[in-house]
Amino acid sequence: MCRIFTGNHTMYQHFLKTLLMMVGLLAAGSASADITILVHGFDARGGNWRYAGVTRALQRDFGWHDGGHFSYINRAIVGPDRRSEGDNLFYTVDLPSHAPIPVQVDYLQAIVQSVRHFAPEEILNLVGHSAGGVAARALMVQHPEDHISRLVTIASPHLGTKVARLGALAASTPLSSIANFFGQHQLSHSQALLSELSPQRYGNFLGWLNHQPHPPAVYISLIRVGNDNLIPEGSQDMRNVAALRGIAIAYPSPGSHSLQPSDGDILGQLLTPPKQTGNPTADDSTT
Repeated sequence: MCRIFTGNHTMYQHFLKTLLMMVGLLAAGSASADITILVHGFDARGGNWRYAGVTRALQRDFGWHDGGHFSYINRAIVGPDRRSEGDNLFYTVDLPSHAPIPVQVDYLQAIVQSVRHFAPEEILNLVGHSAGGVAARALMVQHPEDHISRLVTIASPHLGTKVARLGALAASTPLSSIANFFGQHQLSHSQALLSELSPQRYGNFLGWLNHQPHPPAVYISLIRVGNDNLIPEGSQDMRNVAALRGIAIAYPSPGSHSLQPSDGDILGQLLTPPKQTGNPTADDSTT
């Protein structure tokens, strides 16, 4: 498995154990099955999680099972209508990645409802990459009745990014037509989304979202350290979201802005429920 620390192995293990205790995965109690929905980012598709090797690591090293894929055809959600075999399942999704966040939330909500239809009692996690993390968080704010247990975001612009603001400005000028001429059609189609992902301020989308009550859940940010040229590290950190201060957890992760195989390793360690055990061992007993 990939490791994100290259230093002292004992220090790494201590850090990871502490983090897992914080998210409740080392607490006593029986194990339960989890379902995780993987949400892609801007100008991407659900298959990116597979192509990048994230799902391979979840399956190979942590025993997760591929539950299938949800997509949309003519504005209707198409995907599995029954639960797949296996304790812990992940599902990939296709969302209209150039559409405004509220539109993406509507599609994602339909997918969550589909999953809840055949798995009403299971723990449900959302993992979002880049803009997908913002869409997943917006879903939780707007639909707390979905009872999402954990949100993990990877390189997501929770406080916005200047790159999005520049893109939104370019989309509103003749530069948009020039970009379309060279095949960059997504620019003109993404102006509203890029405006929503611009740096937060009073009155814009992120300024509103970041001050809304967030439902009880575990909120974890995976922050690209040093190599993300699109999203500043501080913007990736949900601890800087006004409504989540003192609640969210952050965790450094390697690589550039894109998904990495090591993301599967980190997600597996964060999301895989503990195995159910029988009688406590001597080390578990108290005196």
